[in-house]
Amino acid sequence: MKDKNIVNVRFKIDLDERRLIDKLAEDSGFVAYSKKVKYIINQYANLVQQQQITPHESRAKRKTSDSSTNQPLDKIIIYTDGGCRGNPGIGGWGAWLRYGKHEKKLNGAQQNTTNNRMELMACIKALESLKLKKPIDLYTDSRYVKDGITQWIIQWKKKDWKRKKQPVKNADLWKKLDKLNQKHQVSWFWVKGHSGQKGNDIADLLANQAMDNL
Repeated sequence: MKDKNIVNVRFKIDLDERRLIDKLAEDSGFVAYSKKVKYIINQYANLVQQQQITPHESRAKRKTSDSSTNQPLDKIIIYTDGGCRGNPGIGGWGAWLRYGKHEKKLNGAQQNTTNNRMELMACIKALESLKLKKPIDLYTDSRYVKDGITQWIIQWKKKDWKRKKQPVKNADLWKKLDKLNQKHQVSWFWVKGHSGQKGNDIADLLANQAMDNL
């Protein structure tokens, strides 16, 4: 019989969470009365209470946090996406912004553009729309955008927006995004596209709707 102190931890845990706690105890390789097991369980309970992990996550496979269930109240959450039918071709961008219980959906499209420009435009339009001065978590499925704004742009600016002695592509949009990035407190994250991530799927849908309506 399991120690009640292990199953009934200090915090109120629902049935599914208790089952996961039992699994943690079984997987730990220690008996139920082990102090190590109790430590693991209490650490897990702390993380659940602090919403650093969601109840149904396992140690082996952690899903990307979904802002609909784990959104910090003091942060603006943004998901962006861009797409193009033909490259160049008809392009669209979409952005889903959330702050607490509030949300905003933005999108747009244009002719004769590229996928990378639409990815950049989604971020620019999202950041331009903000009125609140709050920390921002921005999620994009474009490594071009994420690595560009967090790494490559440093050298581009030092070299007067040149790369290998050639002008940086899409420099007009990079300059706009750079100014917005300096204006706001943005943390940039990459997410895998078309992987069932709710925020990314919504941004993708908005981009496609914009292209359909062009």
